[in-house]
Amino acid sequence: MTVSPTPPQDDVKSMVYSGEDAFVPSENGATTPVIGDVEAAILEVLPFDGMCFSFRALEAQLQDLEGESRFNRATIEAGVRLLAARGFAHFRRGLFDEDGGTYGSGYGITDAGQNYARQALKGRV
Repeated sequence: MTVSPTPPQDDVKSMVYSGEDAFVPSENGATTPVIGDVEAAILEVLPFDGMCFSFRALEAQLQDLEGESRFNRATIEAGVRLLAARGFAHFRRGLFDEDGGTYGSGYGITDAGQNYARQALKGRV
């Protein structure tokens, strides 16, 4: 996939995965970032409440009904980093678990990621 420079984020109506370009024109001529199946799945499981997930936690969230991860860890890592490069996810250090113990580092969804997920992934988030 060829990555184009980031265009203005004024329109997220259309999400078409072309497999070629990083951005595609939408109905009104503005450009929309394109994400693939992995990135869409990650946006679907990142909580909108400010929580961050480690790669291990994301892998667990992305399991199918049989308990098998839908994507391997390298694919998840690449997907999260692509979302972060586009401003849809952010990295955070010093996370804590529910018991107050240290958890390490992870990624969470940004406001731009939430807006994109709500509009481009309608009915899925």
